Amino acid sequence: MFIFFRILVFAITFFLGIVSALPFVDGWIGKRLVGSLTEWVTGTPPVRYVKPELRSGKVELRYAGWAIDGSQPVIRLRLTNGLDRSISYSSYNAEHPFVTLTKNGKEIPLLYCGTGATNHYIWPGETVELQVGSGLFQGSFDVNDRYSVRMYIKHSGSQVPEQIGSDVFILSAGFLRAAKQFL
Repeated sequence: MFIFFRILVFAITFFLGIVSALPFVDGWIGKRLVGSLTEWVTGTPPVRYVKPELRSGKVELRYAGWAIDGSQPVIRLRLTNGLDRSISYSSYNAEHPFVTLTKNGKEIPLLYCGTGATNHYIWPGETVELQVGSGLFQGSFDVNDRYSVRMYIKHSGSQVPEQIGSDVFILSAGFLRAAKQFL
């Protein structure tokens, strides 16, 4: 009986050690094997990967149009990791990051609690598609309004977040109609 408990304690300790090391594993093994294991262990939903990109040496956040997610219109963004190390961002859901919106140069105040948020990783050379719900676009809409989106990311091994921003974009008439119907 004593040997059984020793083996059980060893197995639990070994498993917890592997799980705690998963976010720090990088490269092909981390990307393919450990990345999917991390999602399985932590319950983080997989992010839709768009396609591998050439490494540009920078992280880019780009406006990619809009879509309907369920019944809600959403802004689509593409976050590309052109670095040679992984990056992460924090949110409740992998496809809906915590963002800051700017409308005509003025920041739209948004509040996020952060309780229950998890880190989501983007491996070197990969692009993920993110979404911003139309409910965050508060107030009245105008065809000539100019928007931009900012979010915080962390580089692998760093605890200091860095803010990145999208290009400035104008919402299409189709998105505005769908958003007014939804709101």
